[in-house]
Amino acid sequence: MLEMLYATGLRVSELVALRLIEINQDMGVVRVFGKGNKERMVPMGEEASAWLTRYLKDGRPPLLARAQSDAAFVTAREGR
Repeated sequence: MLEMLYATGLRVSELVALRLIEINQDMGVVRVFGKGNKERMVPMGEEASAWLTRYLKDGRPPLLARAQSDAAFVTAREGR
């Protein structure tokens, strides 16, 4: 999460609200809905993409256990 914040300049509220479908790692961009529900495309660096891939593969599945969520970043209680 810290790498994504640093690499993209997202607000914490934007990062917490980020959904998986809003991340395009192939293009290296994140679609963000910010203040006033305004949409913008934010570039994401290679390092952030690498850490995100690692998190999605190794970190996120154990947190969700058997539940499903469209949130990119989840807590141990399966929430955003």
